[in-house]
Order: sequence, then C-alpha cells, then structure tokens
Amino acid sequence: MNSKHSNYSSKSKAFDSFHEKVQRWIWRKGWKALYDIQEESTPIIMKGEDDLIISATTAGGKTEAVFFPVVSKLAFEIDKNPPKSFQVLYISPLKALINDQYQRLEDLCSSVGDIFVCPWHGDASKSKKMQGLKNPQGILLITPESLEALFVNRGYEVTRLFNDLRFIVIDEIHSFLGLERGKQLQSLMSRVDHAIGRSPSRIGLSATIGDMEIAANFLHPNNGDKVKIIKSCNDARELKVQLRGYLDTTSQLDQDSKEVHESVSDISEHLFKTLRGENNLIFANSKSVVEKCSDQLRLLSEKLGVLNEFLPHHGNLSKTIREDAEYLLKEQNKPASIVCTSTLELGIDVGSVRSVAQIGAPYSVSGLRQRLGRSGRRDDDPSILRIYVREEEITKDTAVSDKLRFELVQGISLIQLLVQKWCEPSRDEACHFSTLIQQVLSVIAERGGITAEKLYYVLCKKGAFSNVASNSFVELLRCLADQKHDIIQQSCDSTLLLSPKGERIVNRYDFYAAFQSSEEFKIIANGKTLGSVPGKLAPVKEDAFMVFAGKRWKVIRIRQKEKIIEVIKAAGGVPPRFCSVGGRIHDHIVKEMFKVFISEEQPLFLNEQAVSLLNEGRNNFVQNGLDERWFVQEGEYVSFFTWSGSKITNAICLLLLNNGLKVDPSGQIVQVKTSEHELINALKLILKNANKLKPLDLAMSANNKVFEKHDIFLSEELLSMDYEKKYLDLDGAINLIRFIIEAKSPREFCL
Repeated sequence: MNSKHSNYSSKSKAFDSFHEKVQRWIWRKGWKALYDIQEESTPIIMKGEDDLIISATTAGGKTEAVFFPVVSKLAFEIDKNPPKSFQVLYISPLKALINDQYQRLEDLCSSVGDIFVCPWHGDASKSKKMQGLKNPQGILLITPESLEALFVNRGYEVTRLFNDLRFIVIDEIHSFLGLERGKQLQSLMSRVDHAIGRSPSRIGLSATIGDMEIAANFLHPNNGDKVKIIKSCNDARELKVQLRGYLDTTSQLDQDSKEVHESVSDISEHLFKTLRGENNLIFANSKSVVEKCSDQLRLLSEKLGVLNEFLPHHGNLSKTIREDAEYLLKEQNKPASIVCTSTLELGIDVGSVRSVAQIGAPYSVSGLRQRLGRSGRRDDDPSILRIYVREEEITKDTAVSDKLRFELVQGISLIQLLVQKWCEPSRDEACHFSTLIQQVLSVIAERGGITAEKLYYVLCKKGAFSNVASNSFVELLRCLADQKHDIIQQSCDSTLLLSPKGERIVNRYDFYAAFQSSEEFKIIANGKTLGSVPGKLAPVKEDAFMVFAGKRWKVIRIRQKEKIIEVIKAAGGVPPRFCSVGGRIHDHIVKEMFKVFISEEQPLFLNEQAVSLLNEGRNNFVQNGLDERWFVQEGEYVSFFTWSGSKITNAICLLLLNNGLKVDPSGQIVQVKTSEHELINALKLILKNANKLKPLDLAMSANNKVFEKHDIFLSEELLSMDYEKKYLDLDGAINLIRFIIEAKSPREFCL
C-alpha cells in the first residue's frame, strides 16, 4: 500500500477493513475521507448479523455506506468460497433508481473483480437477466413488482437464486411506509426468509424518516427493537428559502380550469428569469401543472430566441423523454431545469442541482424535506428552496374559508416545521387486505397449492400481516371462494388452488403491482411515443387540442381499439386533467397553521405579495374571531373549522352525516348545511352517545370504501376494518367535540 493509502487508513478504521481493491477504487475517485455514516455502518455490515437503518440527506453517502463494506465482504468471501446464489438483494421503488445504482455499482464491482451486478425490471436487459438466472451471484437490483413476478413465475427457483443471500437492502425505505406497496415488500422479504430458511441482514436507506422506531418495525416486523439505527450528523448546510405569493385576478375561468390561470404564467416567468443558466428541479403537485409550466417556459424561450432549458418529467411521459431529461440534468456543462412530479423526488442521481422550486404548497414535511435534499449537494453549497403559491382574488361572494389564504399559510407552516426538524410519523395500523389478497394468490401460484393453515402461517403468523386475526383471514378466503368472485377453490384434501378466473388474474401483466393501474391511451406523434394518459381522461374527439410533454398538439386520430391517440404539433392546447389525489394532512401541520394565524411575526422568507396575502388572511381570521370560534354561518351553510388533520376531519364528517346533516368536506374545513344552533345540538347528541360509538360501525357507514386494487373482492366488514384504520380517528373526533361542547376555544385546542 502506498503512502497515500497509509495516511488515509491511519485516520479510518472503516477504510482499513475494506478489501484492498475497494480501497484502490476509493482513491481513484479522489475521496479524501469517509462520511460519519460510512465509518459507523462499516463494522456492523462487515459483521453481517444485524439489521440496520442508515439515514442521511440526499447525496449524504448512504449508498457507499452500504456497498463499500458489502462489496468488500463479498470480495473476501469470493477469495475463499465462490457463491452459488445472489448474495445481495437490493430493492428499489423506482426503475430509474435501479438504472442509476447499476451504473455506480457496476463501476465499483468491475474494479473489484468477479462480483456480478444484475439489474432486473421490465426495461432491463434480457441477457443480463438470463445470465443472473443461469449463474446467480453478486448483487441483484430489483423492484418489488419484479420480485413478485419471480415468485409467481419462478417460485421453484427462488431457493436456488437466494440460498447464499447475505443482505437485503431497501433503498428509499420511507417511500414504502404505510402504503400497500410497502406491505407487499414486507411480505416479499418474509417469503424470501421462508424460502431459504433464515433471515439475512436487512438494511434500510432513507433521506427522510420522521419516526425511526416506525421505520425499524417496518424493516423487520416484531423485531424493530433490535434494528440498529445510524443518523448522519453532517447535515449543517445553510438553508435559503423563499415563499412567493401570487394573486390570480382571472375570475371568469370555471372551476375545472383552475390549474391554467394566469398566475401559472406569472410563476413561469419568475422561474425562467431566476433559474435559467443553472441546473434546478421544479416540483409540482399535479401532472397538469407540470405540463402547463413546461409549456409556458418553452414559449418564453422561443419568444426570446434562446435554447429551451426547461423539460417536463412525470410518470405518464415515455421512458425516452424522461431519460433524456435526466441525462441533460447530469450534464454539468449544459444548464437544465426539470419540471416534475414526485418522479424525481427519490434518490435518482441527477447530478448537482443548484436549487429546488415547489409550485403549490406541499402536503407533508417529509415530502418537502426529501425534495429539498436534491439541492446543495456540494460541500459548500446552500440548500435553496422556492415555494410558489397562488391565491384567488377576494370578491363579495368569496367564502370565509377562502379569505384565510389557507394554501399560503400551509406553505408557511411546512417551512417552519422543516426548520424545526419535525417530520410526520408514518404509523401504519391498517390491515392492507387488498395486498393480502394479492399475496394469497401469489403464494398459491408460486407453490401450485397450499392449505389455508399453512398459508396463514406464511403470510400472517410468521409474515407481514401479523395484525390480521385468523377469523378475518378465514373471512377473506371465503370472499375469494364464494360464487360471486370464484377466484380460489379448495380440493378434497383441503388444498387451496387458483380457479380458472384466479389464474387469469395472476397471469395478467399488472398482477405484480400492489397498486391500481388504469387503462391508458398512448399518445403518438410521427410514430414516436410521447407517453400516455388515463383512458377515462383521454380526448373524446378528433381535432381536440392538448399540451403534453411540454408542447402543444392537435389530435388528428383516436384509435379506440388500439388505445392510441395520434397528434401533430399545434399552436394551442390545454394539459390533460390527470387523475390526482390530494394529500392527507397531519394534525400537527394544521395546528402549526393556527399558530401562524394568531402570530404577529412576519416570516422573513416571504416576498412582498406573500406578506400582503398573509396579512389579508390574518385580518379575516381576526375579523371572524376564529381564535375563539369554531363556526361561521354563511347563508344556509356553517363553516366548521376543525383545526385537525385529515383522519379526525373525516370522522367528524361521517358522524355528522349519520346524524342526518348534509356535509361537504373541504380540506380541514367542513361545510354543513344547517344553522350553528342545530350543528351544536348535533355535536351534543354525538357526545352523549360517544360510549356507544365504535370505529368499525362508523367506517361501515361510509359510502365508498373501495380504493385499493383488490378491494372489490372484500366483504363490507373487511373493507370497513381497513377503512377505519387508514382514514378515521374516532377518538380524536370525540375529543374535539368534547372541547367544543365544553366551550373551550380553538386556541386552547391548538396550543
């Protein structure tokens, strides 16, 4: 080892423990020192016995914290005993992240020697996959959906493929918490354990985790207390933030056209002037806004006769268009700004980004923190965040709730909580019956048949669905086997089998995903696929105009049978109205909003228009006495300000509906068609009967509970059990009502 190695290793025990070829690779890359998380994680990973979560900011060295010691360990083992299966199972939420990690790991592993890296997803090289199947070894990079497909289509080979598995690495683990896809991932990890008869070391990586205990329990259910946790201390970057307010004076547009108001053009002009010439990410809360802003930014470039540096990026665009945008952003000598949804929120390496912009107030601090982590990646660079919020002009018909400038205040609150380092806990008490159905069908397909008792043991008693009682599991199987659905059958020896209908479901290309996928129409221009739009939102007639991929098109032909829309370039158009779901808000965020309303402090990060809008919102808050009042009567409706998050507000709505009132929820405000006196009487009656109320009964009163992919196969009771856990907080709602009836003020409730 030369003197350069010696000087380095004298300062780092971790570096000393790496394989010599890994050490050489580190020096060739010009690394001067290891990050704190890399020093701490190395001895744990090299030992290879413990589960571990590593948390650090984006570009904080998490990947290297895992793979420097992992690759070193593999290299040492290859020298002694060549592997006969994959040794590392790396699971990622995104194909693009796998592609990015493949390039990074291939560079490292090829330098070390005989460590094979196999990317495995729908767009990955077939030759690489075949090589991995014939001679499994090294590192397998895969999505949950592709791992599910392995179990279904090659269940008899799973043991061979993973018999020598040492590590399961989950990247961006926070993106799985509380979701159906996360429950699927937990089940798949458990099924790997069953297949090989042991539990390999599990390692979770994340830039954003609100509650480490919850993440630990997700990584290894029922063993979360044994998961070791490493958090980086090197996150002292300077934060520069601005929230810009915009007043939309365009009143003649209808409700469906809100996202194309003139304020979007104003926001686009500021983005153009501020970001041009540098690399930036511009996040939006909807694909329609991505399209509109991309279109406006392109028009501004054409107007000035300059190269367009602004490109769109979202899940409905073609792979080619998305990858072109990613590649351009990585080219450090070519400035580019990408207008995107959450597709670029996760850890895809898009190079050094100067700043992050957010159009519209985000819904969560965790999401905002994740997006902000994409900027300030060089040692001395600050993290730069700009949030753009539009509010509508107040008229004589404007409701009190709209006069408060709620979105602006939400944006302010999220920034303040970000600075306070608060983050949402990702509590997950749901049963996830939809995903359990998928896993039931998957295990039956994998094994060709299985008894109900063994199936419960694999998936529930020793699997990811440990909170599902045996009686609920039996009810679920009955639902699948009844005449109405007829998805599974039971043979004379009690073995559960797939029915012909069940086999058709499992054989569909979209079975492997736990989430719902909609029928889509491809958009094609001159033979080139631009992307797709949901079928129910596709243009219904030819000659329609649309904005897509940041450009304007005219529909010249709709081929219904083939689900294809042919377009040509045009001068006009509006973006498609993509399916979107508003985010759920945590109680703590809403209470922080209340604090913003009652405060006299002017946040220093607001522009002049935002200050004016905030003052306007605060004045209307004071004029309506909302620090002491829960209700405002407006005509025949009462605006009920719950100052609570989505789960409590949803429960309040159901309670009022069940008491015969007409209710129209709007965010954290409930519009009730009644008088204030009658509303208070209804709340008193609810409180009086509180001891008789049961969460499940309340959930059963909800009209529409079919949200997830396989919910249509569930009984009303099972649907209600899941709905109650995910969307309702009855105890919180009763506590709120008690506050109101006891004449306590919103101030007391929030502070």
